[in-house]
Amino acid sequence: MERLGLLMNYTIFHIGVYMSLISAIAALLGLFPTRAHVMQTQLLIALGLFLFAGICGGIIASHIPYAKDFETFANTEYVGVWGFRFIPAWLCMTLEHAFFWAGVIVALFGFSKVLWPPKVA
Repeated sequence: MERLGLLMNYTIFHIGVYMSLISAIAALLGLFPTRAHVMQTQLLIALGLFLFAGICGGIIASHIPYAKDFETFANTEYVGVWGFRFIPAWLCMTLEHAFFWAGVIVALFGFSKVLWPPKVA
């Protein structure tokens, strides 16, 4: 049960991080339109990736209370929403991290375009 509680706290923390990053990107796009247009595509892609990471985190967090221990949860064959079962729990946990890190990489690439713009002759 302790590992399951740690997974719940970890997932809740991640969901908070994703919400903060999504809010920061939306604010950046709205507050600095002249600076953000250079990286608008990258920020929108990162926003979508963080959103998918949050969805995976929400699916994980909403199914933890129904598991009796961590091993049972991690080996749950399918996790779903509204009664539809469509994704193994281990895959949902993996996708959450993959979406997050892909979003970080895309956002950093977008920021690098602003910090180091190409030289125009």
